[in-house]
Amino acid sequence: RLAGRFSVSIQNRGRRENQTGRFALAERPSWRRLDLLTPLGGILVRIEETPQGAFLWRSLSEAPAKSSNLDKLLLTTLGFTVPVAELSHLAWGGPDAPDVLQSGGWNARILSRTAAGNPQRLRFERAAGADGSPAVSLTLFIEHQEAESHV
Repeated sequence: RLAGRFSVSIQNRGRRENQTGRFALAERPSWRRLDLLTPLGGILVRIEETPQGAFLWRSLSEAPAKSSNLDKLLLTTLGFTVPVAELSHLAWGGPDAPDVLQSGGWNARILSRTAAGNPQRLRFERAAGADGSPAVSLTLFIEHQEAESHV
C-alpha cells in the first residue's frame, strides 16, 4: 500500500486545469486499486484493475464505468491515461528503482528519495498527443508505504 499527496496539471487546447489531493494505491498480484481523494479525504475517483477488466467510479453510490483494460477505460472516461503501472513500478522499486523511466507515453522521474533510498517524490509527464489527448504533469509525494503481509 502507498499513500500520499498528488498535484496534477492538465493542459488542453489552451486551458490549464490544476488539481491537488491525496492518493492511496493498494496492490496484490492480480488486483490494483487507486483512489484519488480530495484534500479532506473524499473520493474523487476510484480505479480498479482486475483479471475481469478495469473499473472506474466517480461516485461509490453509482455503477462503475467498465472496460477490458485500464488505458482504454481512462481514455474513454477521462480523456487521458493515468500512469498507474509506471507508478507501481517506480514506487515499489526501492533503492534500486531507476531515477528515470519512459513507458506508455509517460516520462517518469524520481525527484527525491527517503533516507533509506526509497522513492519519495515522483513526477510523471506526458506531452499532448496527436489524438487530442492533453499534456499532463503529475507529481506524487509518498508519505506512507507498507508491504502487506501474507500470513
